[in-house]
Amino acid sequence: MRKIAGFLFAACLLTGTALADTTYTFSGMSNYAIPPFTGATFTLTTPSPIVADSTFTSAQLTCSFCTSIDFYIDAVAHGFTGTSSQMISYGFLGSAASGYPNNAAFFYFDPGSFTTDGTYSSIILGSDQFATLTVASSDPQVTPEPSSFLLLGSGLLSFAGVVRRKIMGR
Repeated sequence: MRKIAGFLFAACLLTGTALADTTYTFSGMSNYAIPPFTGATFTLTTPSPIVADSTFTSAQLTCSFCTSIDFYIDAVAHGFTGTSSQMISYGFLGSAASGYPNNAAFFYFDPGSFTTDGTYSSIILGSDQFATLTVASSDPQVTPEPSSFLLLGSGLLSFAGVVRRKIMGR
């Protein structure tokens, strides 16, 4: 009986952990873009870290003058650069007069930047095009599972029954 009570108690302690939201905060500038720009920003919150190539529209994030944001896990696989890096493509409306009505600026970050909390600086193009990316995961909230409460209740009822039977049996 003690083994059963111990098992019920241990099972009641089991909890589920909710996934941690990950927030990406970006700011950057580019003298290479047509037209050049400063003050490019976006904030994006996802239910988990970005681990695969992903595209987000301006409706899915908070951004300054962007049309879309693309996260590329391996820039080399997309033919963008000769160094191993992760890349953010900041899509924005260009200038129809310049012949580039839709445009994008590409910002390269060290591998692992999208999945590890921290602040990262872009690694290519120096002071003519640079960006900062901050990645922050919220602490996961420990949430008791409803089945644990059910198991706790049934264990307490069983324990009460055993105690009652022992008292009545005397």
